[in-house]
Amino acid sequence: MVEERQNLSHGTAGATGQVAGRRSGVPYERLRSELMSAADQEQAQEQAQEQAQEQAQEQAQEQAQEQAQEQAVDGPSPLRAGGLAPRQARRMRVAAASVLMVAVAAVLVARLASRSSVLVVGVYGLALILCGGVIELSRRGRTRLGTWLLVAGLAAAVAADAFLIP
Repeated sequence: MVEERQNLSHGTAGATGQVAGRRSGVPYERLRSELMSAADQEQAQEQAQEQAQEQAQEQAQEQAQEQAQEQAVDGPSPLRAGGLAPRQARRMRVAAASVLMVAVAAVLVARLASRSSVLVVGVYGLALILCGGVIELSRRGRTRLGTWLLVAGLAAAVAADAFLIP
């Protein structure tokens, strides 16, 4: 039934209901390409070329993104106009956050020796967690965000120590 519908739509049905191309031994694809008009063939070729170009562009973009990402994370980068290379900036932020973490821990021990308050532990404990978060952000390349969080968090800890803790 399906073959008869195809045959009727192409107008090539024989007495037995077979496609004329198959009856005569010509492959179906060749017969189909012969039946297509020149404009249809050109359009099909253009579509195939466009698809190939799109795939090539996508692959090139993916490769460029991978190379840029690898270079930003691992490879040496030229110095920026204002300062350090990204890798150096990450190391600097990690070192600064580590030093501040040790300083906050020392202040926590000193404050607990003078006054034991849950508020003291809470404020300085949050400051320690913040320093650890900044180290992780810097390690992942989010150095500016980490720097702002570190400055704001430590300023809040110092303000809380001065005004909230008795």
